[in-house]
Amino acid sequence: TLGSHGSLIYADKTFYEIPAYPPRKLVDATGCGDTYSAGYLYCRAQGLGYAEAGKFAAAMCTRKLEATGPYTPDKEWFGA
Repeated sequence: TLGSHGSLIYADKTFYEIPAYPPRKLVDATGCGDTYSAGYLYCRAQGLGYAEAGKFAAAMCTRKLEATGPYTPDKEWFGA
């Protein structure tokens, strides 16, 4: 991950540049790397491609930046 510069995924001899999504407000960056990893691995386990998983993970990180404490998704964000 490259912070506000997004992230870079290297897989199958290809680089995937993933954009960062700016938060509405920056509250707490603690745990963003873990949040990114969890989101990325979740999507890959669901069969999504590298770029799609990276974009989802980046969006999760933005949501994490906007709140204090561990990442807590809204139920409707995951379609629950």
